[in-house]
Amino acid sequence: MPEIREAAALLSAAALKENFTLLARAAGVDPGSAYALVKANAYGHGALAVAKRLYEIGARRFAVARLSEAEELRPAVFGSEILILAPTCPDLAPSLLKGNFTQAVNGKKYADALSENVPEGAKLKIALAVDTGMGRLGFPAAASDPADEILAVASDPRLLPVSIYTHLPDADVEGGLSEKSVAIFRRLVERLAERGLTLPAHFANSASILRFGQTAQPLIREGIALYGYNPAPFLPDPGLRPVMKLCAPVLQVREFAPGETVGYCRTYTVEKPSKIALLGIGYADGLPRASTGGEVALNGAKCPIVGRISMDQCSVLLPDGADAKPGDYAVLFGETQDQLNALAERAGTIPYEIMAGIAPRVKRVWIDD
Repeated sequence: MPEIREAAALLSAAALKENFTLLARAAGVDPGSAYALVKANAYGHGALAVAKRLYEIGARRFAVARLSEAEELRPAVFGSEILILAPTCPDLAPSLLKGNFTQAVNGKKYADALSENVPEGAKLKIALAVDTGMGRLGFPAAASDPADEILAVASDPRLLPVSIYTHLPDADVEGGLSEKSVAIFRRLVERLAERGLTLPAHFANSASILRFGQTAQPLIREGIALYGYNPAPFLPDPGLRPVMKLCAPVLQVREFAPGETVGYCRTYTVEKPSKIALLGIGYADGLPRASTGGEVALNGAKCPIVGRISMDQCSVLLPDGADAKPGDYAVLFGETQDQLNALAERAGTIPYEIMAGIAPRVKRVWIDD
């Protein structure tokens, strides 16, 4: 275990690889049929480092949100597909070609604009995005039939469709309309095949992989579950382990008398003789200011965050009988899934936002390569 002198994210390569394999196995696909979602700096874990480690075990499909992320990733995953999920400005089509990227296309108007920027004789790889109820990007299929529009795009000599996909809005909601969305998508895929367009299809994000299992084939997209978190408690968990453990050093420990206050605006008043540890982490590191009252683990004790979280520091109350000293460190989340879930709930947000928001100044340290 490295010495924690500043706030640090300890990352487990073993957990990352195991999660990737477990999810592929749950869906009954080989590693090359699973997209690893590494957008937003791999949900805060470090896109290059994550991609390199997954490439070692057979990952050959990666997905990002924008062109700059794809360009950063390309040297680490030579020969792999990199799918860009959000629209790229059409005049950047030459950059898409140069990187051999796959660009998601959400309609004919956008496809035509891309095509106009593709040199004659070249073909830009595209993935056909279908909206089956999310209400975001995609050929609208929930209330209409976009088959004609999709076939028109597929016939463009400067565009090369390589897959078709949709994104489910509520696979992590018990009940919900996911089965309806999947049915809409599959009927569209069948109609396109009947008219001569057969493409690999994918709809399964993390929640869908766990919800639909081996009916989520042929391709899957591993997101939050890749990093060790089950998107919903009702979904089966194949044994996911958090990849990131967020740690912060103890800077000082002080004894406080009843009536003394802690933090900006004196929002916390000490009720009895107490020991309070000051941690070297704050909202500038990605610890939400609203998570005051949440708990951290320190020397085996659960310690509540007291007073307002400041930019670089926060205070935690040591329970009776617990002790700490400078040189010790607290774990804010990552020993179990529950820690981050509870912290996010306290902050009124979701685990995705906290992980993606871990600041660049928090050093990422891979601990078990």
